[in-house]
Amino acid sequence: MLKFILGGAGSGKTGYILSEIKARVEAKTPGLVLLTPEQYSHRLERQLAAVCGPSVSLYAEVLSFTRLYSRVATQTGGLSDVIPDKGGKLLLLNLALDQISSKLRYYGVRSRRAEFLSLILDTAEELLSANLGYDDLLSASEMTFGTVSDKLYDMALIIEAYNAVLSSRLGDSRDRIKRLADSIHLSSVGSGGIYIDGFTDFTACEYEVIDGLLKRGTDITIALTYIDKEAEHFRLTEGTFHELSRLAGRRAVPVEVINLRPERPYNAPSIQYLAEQLFDYSAPAFKGKTEAVELYRMSSPLRECRLAAARILEILRSDETLCFSDFIVAAPDYNAYSATLESVFHDYGIPMYSGEKSGLAEKSLIAFVLEALEIINSGWLYKNMFRYLKTGLVSINPDDRDLLENYCLTWDIRGEALWTRQEPWDMNPRGYVQEWTLDDTRQVSKLDSLRRAIASPLQSLSAALKRSATARDYIYALWRFLEDSSLEAALSEKSKRLFDAGLITEAEEYSRLWDILISCLEQFHEVLGSLPMETEEFIRMLELLLSGQDIGTIPAALDCVLTGSLNRLKGSRPKCLIILGADDASLPSLSGSGGLFSEDERRTLFDLGLKLGSDRDESIYRELHSIYQSVGSVDKKLIVTYTGGENRRPSLLINRARVLLGLKVIDENELNCSYMTAAANPCFSLALSGSGEAALAAAECVDKAELSRLLSLTKLDRGSLSPEAVRLIYGSKFNLTATRTENFNSCRFMYFM
Repeated sequence: MLKFILGGAGSGKTGYILSEIKARVEAKTPGLVLLTPEQYSHRLERQLAAVCGPSVSLYAEVLSFTRLYSRVATQTGGLSDVIPDKGGKLLLLNLALDQISSKLRYYGVRSRRAEFLSLILDTAEELLSANLGYDDLLSASEMTFGTVSDKLYDMALIIEAYNAVLSSRLGDSRDRIKRLADSIHLSSVGSGGIYIDGFTDFTACEYEVIDGLLKRGTDITIALTYIDKEAEHFRLTEGTFHELSRLAGRRAVPVEVINLRPERPYNAPSIQYLAEQLFDYSAPAFKGKTEAVELYRMSSPLRECRLAAARILEILRSDETLCFSDFIVAAPDYNAYSATLESVFHDYGIPMYSGEKSGLAEKSLIAFVLEALEIINSGWLYKNMFRYLKTGLVSINPDDRDLLENYCLTWDIRGEALWTRQEPWDMNPRGYVQEWTLDDTRQVSKLDSLRRAIASPLQSLSAALKRSATARDYIYALWRFLEDSSLEAALSEKSKRLFDAGLITEAEEYSRLWDILISCLEQFHEVLGSLPMETEEFIRMLELLLSGQDIGTIPAALDCVLTGSLNRLKGSRPKCLIILGADDASLPSLSGSGGLFSEDERRTLFDLGLKLGSDRDESIYRELHSIYQSVGSVDKKLIVTYTGGENRRPSLLINRARVLLGLKVIDENELNCSYMTAAANPCFSLALSGSGEAALAAAECVDKAELSRLLSLTKLDRGSLSPEAVRLIYGSKFNLTATRTENFNSCRFMYFM
């Protein structure tokens, strides 16, 4: 049987599924599976355990499509097969392009940078997930002309070559979902029943998986946020409902539909009304209390983040039943707010956890590995050496590193011969001087010891790279260098420091970096092991592999504010939701579908019978659905802010809240910096600013002695340096060179820098 659980946001669909699973667990029914998107799996695992108790693990489990493949592969075979992740796929795609670049019409002379290869890979996977292969694309190419025809022709060749490389290197070109679709009917995983929650729609391959479950007679229960009425924000789930019903009809599987209405008591009826009538422009205004919704216009993203932090603390103080984990702070464009939000929350003393994945390329680990290789490949240049040393993963303290850098600049030290020579360094740290002091002797001895400690693992790496001929050789050489450098211990120590500083998300990421790096090296070995290559090509390929890696973590602390983009956080059930950056350009986002095909070209493909995963209209429907689901999931408080300005206008959500609830958008000027007084640190900063009534009021609430001391420092006159101070700073003798004399004549300040 295929059972649909339909209802609006907050109608209790997830609760209904969990209750059904609980009843079947109590009846000791084995083989139950709750299928959900990857980003929801951790939250649903906790909910399932809370509802069903500890014995649930004997009968039910929460899986994503990827993890479902792993369970099926343990029965049908293939679990030990190497299936590349995005980084590995970029390597294989690069090999495929090397073979066919001369045959390509449109992309033959394009860049091989990781960003462009990633676009090609995303487009290829979108086509493959829609079950479009070489013959489909080549046929469509012949039916049109111009750029679209050339792109289709090129993508047909790229997909064919890519699949051929996958097959030759790994033995099977299918990805996990395609393998799952081909084998699901042969396994007994989920034989007790499959429950599906958290999806709005599915790819063509995912529909094949569900069809395979129907084929073997498995009972499926699926929850969809859909009310039986025509509305744009239900367009995707409506299509999903009809497509699944069609699959069930083709398999002669009976269909049952259960429609739910909200059964949980809303603490804020105004939020429920706003969600239900958000896109009904004929709805009357709400009659009742509306204090659960707040709208703000701020002057900058920084002020938005400060307001969010202040309101969290104020709400917690006024309602003792709430805790930090009851709050979610989301933004349509989270990347524009993440760094500021982290800094502000740290200042306000609020623990936070980001639900976003970050790229491995942003971490100092990548600089450590790639710069170490570039040091060898580029001849031990100054810039590569000190980029490597400044990653924070080399065992040298910052003061010693600065002394070493000044010494290298003074004597223009570069090249392997100078860094690795047996004789000690004997150049004076002060440059060309006749007299050596005891400090000079001690300092150069210290610098020489530092130089030897730094150069030793690099020298071993250099020797190993010179002996390398294949990808396998290079991987072994790099592995030995990582071991010699004690990188695993350095990453562990950095993770501990970040955790002690309250940076929970970063600490969790650094605790995983070693395992991710080793996994990448193993994948490089499996995919390209016997391939001959030079050092420069190895560095480029390794960088390509690492650029495709993302890092996701689960919260290390239970009581923290969850932050992230609005799309990734949908499906959560916060008691309080704060949406930042809600201007009309960001909410809903009209950024398009991405990939190599423009929106006009996607419409052309649709007319040719090629239905891709998403077009502009579907992207808009997805955005509207996300807004509706986010608002409808809130219990107690909804706060929406945006940055005002000449080119910034409030979003659809703010405008609809104004109309439906009769609310006024509160301007920053009306707050009189009150958001700066919610915590000690920002309150002290406000008092230090010394301007306006708010600063004077804040000055009455802070340590007056410390405030007075810091304010007095701002009034000190610069004055003149005494002769003794000049001697201590610049020495008793000036060492002139032609270059320094020219600097003095061109800019007297530059001379002293």
